[in-house]
Formats: sequence, structure tokens, C-alpha cells
Amino acid sequence: MEERIEAFLKNFRNNIVEMKDEDYQRNVNALANRRLEKPKTLRALSNRYWHEIEGRQYSFNRSEIEVEDLRKITKDELLKFYDDKIMADSDKRQKLSDIERFKSLLATYPWPKPVVELPSAGADTLSASFKEKEKN
Repeated sequence: MEERIEAFLKNFRNNIVEMKDEDYQRNVNALANRRLEKPKTLRALSNRYWHEIEGRQYSFNRSEIEVEDLRKITKDELLKFYDDKIMADSDKRQKLSDIERFKSLLATYPWPKPVVELPSAGADTLSASFKEKEKN
């Protein structure tokens, strides 16, 4: 599996090198348009805001900022990043290769405790009704 991933990464570099500037710009514009797309539901919008609040970043215009930075990245800069951070022969590359072991260790660490314990409204009633249904 490891060899197949490395072969893919090496071959994908050729896609960047051979990409025409017009195609690169078209891909940048497509990604920018996707990032700037307005959420289609209230849930999607609230998820976007809650992500900022939970992360304590409060950058509610993150998409606009990221797109502005995205549009500044040239094809040559992308290729340099790819060579520096992704290619196997780079000194700066970092890679997690034992994903299964990593996943198996996650259960050994305790979940962090919340700063404040807040009871869920109606949680006792809800769990009691589920227990009652399980008995039947």
C-alpha cells in the first residue's frame, strides 16, 4: 500500500507540471467559487459559524480571506510546496504512515473533560424513554 501511495504522489506531480496555466487558473477559480458559495441551508450556515466559535477563532469571513490567499498562489509556488512537503525525497516532508496503529491508540487516551458540566435539557426523560423501549 505504501508503495502505491508513493507512486501516486510521484505521478501526480507530473499532473501539476504538465498543467497549462489556463487550466491551473480554471481550477483555482473553481475552488474559489466553491469556497465562496453561500450555504444552502440554515444548518450549513450555523455549522460554519459554530465551527469558528468552537475553535475560538471567530473569523466569520474565513472563506473570503482564504480565497484571497488562494488567488495569490502561483502554479510555480504550488509545485515548490509539493516538492518541499509532499515528495518522498524532501528533507522537510513529514508523514504519518501507521494509521491503523494511530487509530488503535486513540481509545487509550481519556476524553478531555469540559470546563463546565451542563446537563442536557430533557436528557433524563429522553434516556428513560429509550430504556423503556429497550425493555419492550
